[in-house]
Amino acid sequence: MMNNTLQGLVEQVTKWIEMYFPAICAGAVAATVSILMDIRAGEPPKRTSTGGAICGLVATGCYSFAIFLGMPPEAGIFFGAYVGFRGADNIKTMFSTIGNSIRKRKFGGDEDASKQ
Repeated sequence: MMNNTLQGLVEQVTKWIEMYFPAICAGAVAATVSILMDIRAGEPPKRTSTGGAICGLVATGCYSFAIFLGMPPEAGIFFGAYVGFRGADNIKTMFSTIGNSIRKRKFGGDEDASKQ
């Protein structure tokens, strides 16, 4: 009985990995590149590991967005390498800039004017 349960679980996990392998690779590439870039820059271990995890998660999301746009699954590896190379801080700045641009276009004016 236990052997059947374990075998069924292994089959389900294997199918899941097969289905999401490109997304897993995109996240792994992003995390690896980010970690290596941070080690090279002399960042502390805590910052290196959290930056790698953030980049891996962002790259996985970018992979899903690329699939939504109709790009081939292999594009996920490119997004993973790009996100990892840019690093968590640069990705945060980029998303903030895009968000501010959208906010200004939608609501107009300066963002500081709404705080007064």
